[in-house]
Amino acid sequence: RDNNKNWASTAAKKMSKLEKLCPHFHLSLQSGSDDILRAMNRHYTTAEFSDAVDRLRAAFDVVSVTTDIITGFPTETEENCKQSLEFAKKIGFAKIHVFPFSPRKGTRAYDMKEQVPPDIKKRRTAEMLEVAKESADAFYSAKVGKVVSVLFEHRKGDLFTGLTPDYAEVGVKTDCDLTNKILTAKIISSRGESCLGELLENGGKDFGEEKGI
Repeated sequence: RDNNKNWASTAAKKMSKLEKLCPHFHLSLQSGSDDILRAMNRHYTTAEFSDAVDRLRAAFDVVSVTTDIITGFPTETEENCKQSLEFAKKIGFAKIHVFPFSPRKGTRAYDMKEQVPPDIKKRRTAEMLEVAKESADAFYSAKVGKVVSVLFEHRKGDLFTGLTPDYAEVGVKTDCDLTNKILTAKIISSRGESCLGELLENGGKDFGEEKGI
């Protein structure tokens, strides 16, 4: 295991040197409870997952981590649910895709006897969605005041929007068509799962051609 950890650290550092690699990693957690991970037949623990995230954050100056979490998996107790909520808070994901467990015929989980009742599953999903909102708010709020590179894609209302290398959505007010341009913006505020920025260097009118894709 020590050799694996050393390899993981080395790999993360090597990835951080790749100019064309965007520092956004989707690591599918599924549950923040070790008991439920075992029930799901997942071959990792929350400690190993946390260690992987720590190594990525140590290797990259800026990095975002997103995930998937299932609520109400068969055999999940209130304590398991609490563990999953607390672990999600601890990691601080940029985004959590939350899914209530949906039984599918032909799977082992479908035949498990300890199915979680729909009303409890609904409540646990709402609780995890609240954690997801808090985590996303923290991720975007931390970008306020930062100068970032944005690959602009399309217009949304009065804003032209795009993504930073770590997959944060940024919108700027401009009359220019910024489609497929990589420009620099300063983040002035955050709102939900997006940021409002202002373009630097003449609003993007006279630059961006070299970095256009």
